[in-house]
Amino acid sequence: MAESVSSTPEPFSGIASPKISNPITWWREHQATYPKLAQMALDLLSIPAMSAKCERVFSQAKLVVNDQRNRITNKTIDAIQCLKNWTSQGAIDWENEEDTPDVY
Repeated sequence: MAESVSSTPEPFSGIASPKISNPITWWREHQATYPKLAQMALDLLSIPAMSAKCERVFSQAKLVVNDQRNRITNKTIDAIQCLKNWTSQGAIDWENEEDTPDVY
């Protein structure tokens, strides 16, 4: 018999899922435990949910890449856009040095 998609895998069946009100805060708190997964989660959570906001993000990116800055790499553009979004969402507190991300 095929297992349904909604069923809990055997190893996790006895673990209660925690109630998380702010996933960005949760990933920041658990970043040391899951560094790569946390980075991926924060990248994904920084994607705007609405198309109107998405249009604003593209407009902001257009301001980053202009005639004077036409040699910026995709990695740098991604980093700038993520930092802008994380800052606007309160995920990064620039006043607290411990929260300042390492720039790659």
